[in-house]
Amino acid sequence: MMETPSEVALQMVLRALDRVGTEYDPVVRVHGAEPFAIARDAGRGLLMIGPHAALSKLVVRFLCDQEYSPVIVVADLMRFGGMQRYPRQIVTTPDFLLRVRTELRAGSIVGAMADHEPGTARRAFEVQTPAGPVLLSDGLIRIAQKCGSAILFIASALSDDGVVHIYLEPPSPDSHSVEAITKDFAAFVQSHAGRVQRAIRDDYRLSGSEHLGLKLNEQTAPRRR
Repeated sequence: MMETPSEVALQMVLRALDRVGTEYDPVVRVHGAEPFAIARDAGRGLLMIGPHAALSKLVVRFLCDQEYSPVIVVADLMRFGGMQRYPRQIVTTPDFLLRVRTELRAGSIVGAMADHEPGTARRAFEVQTPAGPVLLSDGLIRIAQKCGSAILFIASALSDDGVVHIYLEPPSPDSHSVEAITKDFAAFVQSHAGRVQRAIRDDYRLSGSEHLGLKLNEQTAPRRR
């Protein structure tokens, strides 16, 4: 399990709000965001990859608020982050990796989850974590390397003060090959899984509406699509 019960509960609330078009302001703190500006100034693409965690998608709202235009890889088109408009998205059709490559070559920020269910990825490999075995793949890392793009690993956590923390980490400065970067990514996922398991053991749960990690926009009525 890559999310605590509190994080699962929050993402269900946010998903329900997004489904009916309710605008809200997520309470988010992003750590390690400096590479976004560096990549933009250099005209360089940037790939964000992480384990499946719905709260990590709130980084897209953060980036849009900072006047970036990120694109995220999704299974189905969706609205999220309390945004009025759909963010740019790439649906996982058979040619989605070509679209990822095109966006990275154009200097875009691309976000994707790189863990998989059994039988859904040809190049998947198993990594043991405190949450059990996880299947990861290096396909997106290979594309980013060929495009000369920067890479950031992404994970999220809901703290007991109701803030969604998003953590961004680059690979080790000594990691230049796909294999080395993939090894760094596996270690990042193992560390994230360990945090989740510790939080579950500590009975990390929500306590009141102030811990929902959002602020509803007053005077904004839910709007259906």
